[in-house]
Amino acid sequence: MKRIFAMILLAAMFTVATPVLANTDEPSQTMDAKPDAMAKYKENLPASRFVLIAYGVVWTGLFLYLVTLHRRQSVMESRLAELEPIFAELDKSLGANNGE
Repeated sequence: MKRIFAMILLAAMFTVATPVLANTDEPSQTMDAKPDAMAKYKENLPASRFVLIAYGVVWTGLFLYLVTLHRRQSVMESRLAELEPIFAELDKSLGANNGE
């Protein structure tokens, strides 16, 4: 379980760091455009914040889903542990009735 959490944490760090490191506030200088001409086409909204929020929401949802699966599996294993002696006794009684 610790390995899964470590992998999730590592993946979350990479997804958060990648957009932040890739973010440049300067417009691209393609096709010899003047910086003043490119300034009016610059985005007004900080997209990196929205990307980080989206990544956070996705990773939080994934983490909560994994926690839910872990809890359900624990409950199912405890129920199975309760049923194993009952089935073992039933198997013995059926074996005794069949003459084995």
